[in-house]
Amino acid sequence: MGGNEINGLVLLSGLLIMAVVGDPAGRLWALVAVATAGAAVAWGAPGNFVRMHHIGYHPTILGVVGRSLGAAAYCLLNWIGTGVLPLAALLLAGWLHQQATVRPLPLSILTRRPLLLTLLLLGLLTLSFVPSYWATGLTMPRRARNAVHALFVVGWLLVVYSWAQRYWQYYPAPKRWSPLLVASGWVWLGLALLTDHNVSLRHDQMGASPTSLVQAYRDWFSGSAAAYDQEQRARYAQLRTRTPTAEPFRLDPLQHTPPTLFYYDISVNSRLWGNASYAQYFGWPALYVDSQH
Repeated sequence: MGGNEINGLVLLSGLLIMAVVGDPAGRLWALVAVATAGAAVAWGAPGNFVRMHHIGYHPTILGVVGRSLGAAAYCLLNWIGTGVLPLAALLLAGWLHQQATVRPLPLSILTRRPLLLTLLLLGLLTLSFVPSYWATGLTMPRRARNAVHALFVVGWLLVVYSWAQRYWQYYPAPKRWSPLLVASGWVWLGLALLTDHNVSLRHDQMGASPTSLVQAYRDWFSGSAAAYDQEQRARYAQLRTRTPTAEPFRLDPLQHTPPTLFYYDISVNSRLWGNASYAQYFGWPALYVDSQH
């Protein structure tokens, strides 16, 4: 999962909120003190200051806050856009209803204010990006984002439980789930279409992921996929109709390489294993791509 300063900040903030809002007896303050000491050791490590000195980055408060808000919103759209969390909330709604009305969970003390809990979850998600943007101007490493995602899932379930607890106080449980399932499916589809799962969070790489629905539709409607198909068909026809010769056969490079279809092409070196396998498949002694064409 990767424990570091980012996760420490989120955990410490979460514990502090729980101690203030949900622990009138003050039993969590000892744990808050331990977490504070651990976070201070992690943040005060000499390597952090050496790294910041070498990077030479000079952040501004507004810039860091703005980029953290953007990254948090982007992660939120990615994580919810897969549909797993919304569907999990929907499937757990009945069980949460029983817990909220029959035997409330011990965590109920933290979920009495659903709106406040929702805002705190979004705030902690945004806060998790602040240290990295402040120190380096870049988003947090993936190992840290994995840990933040795990914490977000826990917070998401608490938020769902909180809203379910509030909802079932005023409205009876629905007898049919089909309309809700249909609605959730449309929401899932909409979020998935708006999400490109760009794990690097870099603007110039948005839509570049091979798992991107956005990129797939972009390749389709732009004509790039069709042009790529035509180029490949023309290349195959050329290799099948020409008579093989002893000299390596030159192929023109592909002009259209849609990210959701194209992986890599053969190289300029006819002796590489990829070129050799390609040539053997079509019955040629050797093939290569002319990079200067």
